[in-house]
Amino acid sequence: MAGWLELDRRALVMGATGLLAGCASGLGRQPQDPMARLGVSSPSFRHLFRRSNPRAVDPIDLVGFPAFVKAQLGLANVEIWSLHFDAQTPEYCEGLRRAAETAGSRIINVQLDDPSLDLSAADDAARQRAIAGVKAWMDRARLCGSPSLRTNVNILPPKTPVSLATVIASCRTLADYGQAIGVKLLIENHVGYTATIDNTIAVVAGADHRWCRAIADWGNSPATDDAQRVADMTRLMPYVDLVSAKGVAFDPANRHIAYDIAKLVQAAEAGGYRGLYSIELYGPTAPQDSVAAARQMVDTVSANWRGA
Repeated sequence: MAGWLELDRRALVMGATGLLAGCASGLGRQPQDPMARLGVSSPSFRHLFRRSNPRAVDPIDLVGFPAFVKAQLGLANVEIWSLHFDAQTPEYCEGLRRAAETAGSRIINVQLDDPSLDLSAADDAARQRAIAGVKAWMDRARLCGSPSLRTNVNILPPKTPVSLATVIASCRTLADYGQAIGVKLLIENHVGYTATIDNTIAVVAGADHRWCRAIADWGNSPATDDAQRVADMTRLMPYVDLVSAKGVAFDPANRHIAYDIAKLVQAAEAGGYRGLYSIELYGPTAPQDSVAAARQMVDTVSANWRGA
């Protein structure tokens, strides 16, 4: 691990600068350019990546992703998925940072999905392996220039017995490491133990560490109506440093139809959120045109935050 930290101090400075600028922080000052608060994730275009779609026609990769996003959507913030990494070497990660810089962009978060990493493991050796695995990805995030890494507590059925104290201990260890290298640990209402809003809050509140925060994913609420979805997200927002502005179902005109995005944005802004919204298109009903759907999401989000 120590060798990684000596490879590129510039990436650490960039990550810290991004945090201080407030764009990736829920309580940061609103940037003058509203588009600076918007980004998009690589899973939104997973059908174009060979890593997630071996039969992709005219494929893209992570090196070209920032330029693709800038050209298609005019956005300078990109969120990238561990599945889309073509390599995990320091050289590759540094190359991703340089590619983002060349495009006039930045990587705002790395999403880590690895079923082998269980931060809740009762077996201490297994838990320590998971902690080491997440630390390795935090190192990669730093070299990419990302100020944060999203990890899962585990990828197990939500009702699997879990010791909250064990999870909190793992997250505090990782948050301490993140503070040392300038990479914030993010926990999302996603899968496994933190598939629920309550458990996500319990982990982040229990860790009680400014380098361990949450991602709010609109699409992962079990709510069956807009009011409950807004209520779920509102409960989570005090712990949030990044919003996964997820769209899960679209009509033939590529408009999102599963729930009211405007209400979610208005509620977040009314609660004081001033951080980033990372557009993510990921659901059982894929849009016919992902770029057009992402543009629709960008327009809806930007039209509904405070002052619009």
